[in-house]
Amino acid sequence: MSKVFISHATADARLAKLMVNFLKEAVGVKDGDVFCNSITGHGVPLMADFNGYIRDQIEQPYIVLALVTPAYFDSDFCLMELGAAWSKSLKTLAVVVPDVSFDIVTKTLGLKQAWRINDHIQGLVQ
Repeated sequence: MSKVFISHATADARLAKLMVNFLKEAVGVKDGDVFCNSITGHGVPLMADFNGYIRDQIEQPYIVLALVTPAYFDSDFCLMELGAAWSKSLKTLAVVVPDVSFDIVTKTLGLKQAWRINDHIQGLVQ
């Protein structure tokens, strides 16, 4: 099982790759501790059951990073991952891009702080 589960829309694979690189290079997260399905070596292995494998990965990660973009809310699978994190009371950090209103985030995650990805001074939104 992965320690960091990155929930993201397939359309946001480039952003997900940047997040994985940041976690590994700047934070020191080990390569095998990150699940991110869009990144080769971090996703569902060849011939594995897609849904079952993802379900196993989101069982007990240390943290779920939800890359919240307009495409995220358009993805049924992303909303299922977010629902799984919510129902299991997993530690979840919303990483919010500039064109997403924080009001939308609070409707799904509740009144939690999140990381506004382009705010280099404070970074947290409420």
